[in-house]
Amino acid sequence: MSTLDRAFIKAFAETPTVRYDRPTADGRDPAHAAEPVLHPIRGAQRRVTPSSEEPITAELVAELVPEARMTAPLSTFAAPRQAAESLRAAMEVDALSWPNACTGLLAHARRHFDRFADQLVEFIGQGHTRVAIASCARHEGRTTVTLALARHLAARGIHSVLVDADFENPVLAGCCELEPQAGWGDVVDGALPLGEALIDAVGDGVTLLPWQGAKPHGAQARRDRLRTAAVFDTLAEHYDLVLVDTMPLATPAAIAELASLAEAIHLDAVYLVGDARGQDSQALATECAKLRRAGIPVVGAIENFMATAILHDTPPRPQQRAPRRQLVTHS
Repeated sequence: MSTLDRAFIKAFAETPTVRYDRPTADGRDPAHAAEPVLHPIRGAQRRVTPSSEEPITAELVAELVPEARMTAPLSTFAAPRQAAESLRAAMEVDALSWPNACTGLLAHARRHFDRFADQLVEFIGQGHTRVAIASCARHEGRTTVTLALARHLAARGIHSVLVDADFENPVLAGCCELEPQAGWGDVVDGALPLGEALIDAVGDGVTLLPWQGAKPHGAQARRDRLRTAAVFDTLAEHYDLVLVDTMPLATPAAIAELASLAEAIHLDAVYLVGDARGQDSQALATECAKLRRAGIPVVGAIENFMATAILHDTPPRPQQRAPRRQLVTHS
């Protein structure tokens, strides 16, 4: 317990306090009452000072101020810091070098990205701010779709942080011609604070969080689970949308790994990208169902490499924490 906490407790024990937890005589909300109700604190004759030899415990505080409902040290009630104060990217660039495939996809399917963005804006308003883009294999356009979506949302004022979670082949930053010196693997390992791994594209309204480090296995993966959760909790607190570019789900091990990551970071939704040249819509729907059974919150599919972009909305399956509608985009 800090000296500040002790000083507050001393002052609280020696003076009257204002109680707001009882209703007023006229039944109004006590927090909005014109005149607060004052209650002297019993036990004020007992003094506690920062130099007292008796340790200050929760039980002692309750004895000194039995009418005060104290659930945390008083110094924790300071005003929260702004995002700029508490999380700042160590590396900034004026703008990203967007891949030609990203620019072309937006030009080709802008109307359908508009509809996709509409849904995501609604989801964000409902508190669903952790979304992943996945694919069953490499080279199906997963990273391109992730970048295009972030760029499109940024034009609407939605600031996304793009997290590279392809542990085997992290290419998100490289696609934008960036060479990161650190990644969130270093943050999980405890080697760096989170801000040191972030790259902020100031002019684009997009932030990247690359991956660097060895892929965690076994006991290390379990030990790092809480640190990983803390990283994503911090990102969700400071950005409008956490957009995750996942590993390809080509093997049962990769599926199990994503299911574990989704649980650890409280992932709200996954959209599965498929190559329409190699599989039809039914095959993609079958893959979505398989991933749901594995515990991955898949809520929609995006068929890539289509000659014509078509969007379909279908009712979603009931699922905990998932958005309410299912999206299928053909692009």
